[in-house]
Amino acid sequence: MNLAGAKIVARWKDVKTGNVYSLAELDLKHVKETVQGTQDMNADLRRYIQRNAENIFDKVATQGGGR
Repeated sequence: MNLAGAKIVARWKDVKTGNVYSLAELDLKHVKETVQGTQDMNADLRRYIQRNAENIFDKVATQGGGR
């Protein structure tokens, strides 16, 4: 699934490495609405996202998944 509701709000280039970075802002209300309407997602996963969307990214970041 695409990140519906995401928009790039900043980008920059590391002059030493040439890597380009972007900062995305995600509208969680829109994500929850999109997840609710999808039929291709496991029902348990859909419920989990609906219940935990407000803090799911914080949990991932503290578990080493975020950078």
